[in-house]
Amino acid sequence: MRDPDKIDFSPLDPSRNAARWESLIQATLARARPLATVHPLFSALASSGRVALALAASLTLLAWLPSFFAEAKHERASTDAATQLAAWASRGEIPVGENVFTTFGAGASHVSE
Repeated sequence: MRDPDKIDFSPLDPSRNAARWESLIQATLARARPLATVHPLFSALASSGRVALALAASLTLLAWLPSFFAEAKHERASTDAATQLAAWASRGEIPVGENVFTTFGAGASHVSE
């Protein structure tokens, strides 16, 4: 099945005129060479930027670790409190005020008497 509107790509075939293609490649390379040279200051900034990024990432990790462990401890405490509350409810117990404060935290200012 041949398409009558088929596109002719033969002008793009490098094997038809190898000298022309080679001259196009050399001209493109000649225009690209000045762009490829990197200023030494930019190179120094880029390499120190990598060091600064690694240092910033390390400091962020060190600053984040204590809060990670504190959250894990807080999650355990809240899970323990939920477990204690469920145990009271399943046994039909009404906890004494000091047990509630011990379980849920003595500093609860929102509890009214």
